[in-house]
Amino acid sequence: MGLTVLVLIIALGELLALFLDYQNNIYLRQYVSNNVSLLYEQIIGLVLVATGCAFFAYKASTAKPRGRLGRLSLRLRSLSPLIAGFVALILWVTLFGPLSGGSLTSLEAYGVGVLLLITLGMMARDRITLKMSLRNFTRRKTNIAIVIAGLMIGTAMISGSLVTGDTLSNLFTRGAYNGYGYADEVVYTQSATGAYQFFNLSLAHGLYQSLSSSSTAGPYMRGVTPEILSAVTVNDTTKGIIQSGVTLIGTYGNASQALGDFHASDGSIIPSSLNDNQAIVNDRAARDLNATIGDRLTIFSPTSQ
Repeated sequence: MGLTVLVLIIALGELLALFLDYQNNIYLRQYVSNNVSLLYEQIIGLVLVATGCAFFAYKASTAKPRGRLGRLSLRLRSLSPLIAGFVALILWVTLFGPLSGGSLTSLEAYGVGVLLLITLGMMARDRITLKMSLRNFTRRKTNIAIVIAGLMIGTAMISGSLVTGDTLSNLFTRGAYNGYGYADEVVYTQSATGAYQFFNLSLAHGLYQSLSSSSTAGPYMRGVTPEILSAVTVNDTTKGIIQSGVTLIGTYGNASQALGDFHASDGSIIPSSLNDNQAIVNDRAARDLNATIGDRLTIFSPTSQ
């Protein structure tokens, strides 16, 4: 009865997650509308398979231990940790993963929790082996300490390699995230030296009109804006500090209405009503220039621009 209630709760949770995904995902709604008959066939097939599995589980639980079905149920019970891990993986892919956003941290915490529950279940099922293990743990303290130290060293080596990989990955991708933020697609031209080139503003307007009027891209496009991205030198004339190698990002003042707001260091939203003589400075540039609100900045662009 308890297992039935657990499976029912999991099924209802998956149904709720699927319904929320159906409401928020236009691709899923389009797929459902185009494949209604196929989905009905799959649902009927799953119901038949689930009914057969439930009937087999009922017969196996009530079978005699010396019978053929009873011996098969004992073999399946010995594989219960693997079956539980497989079920937990399916639950992560179908239910818990989408709810948590598919983050790696959530997956690691989920995996540790699943392994802990499987281990506790195996310990509770075989109490004799558990008592023998605890007795050996108290009798052979030196050997147990050596084993634990070896496990800690191995874990530290694996963790160190993972940290190194994440550090290198962040080192290579940080520049793209800092430069483009949440932009999905960037259109640009390059000179013979590999630097960015300016192009006519009418090209940006034509690109926006063609994308917004497109039946394929129009419904999924949030916004398009022209942008200037250039390395410049900035002089804070109020503080008398000059900083070179600063990345200048220039766009329309109301671009945040389509592509997201700018946030101050205290979390408040910076209004999009900026004048032509105003600029937003990020935390790093503000620290390098020792700049505060109201400072006057002079920007020196390359001579060719």
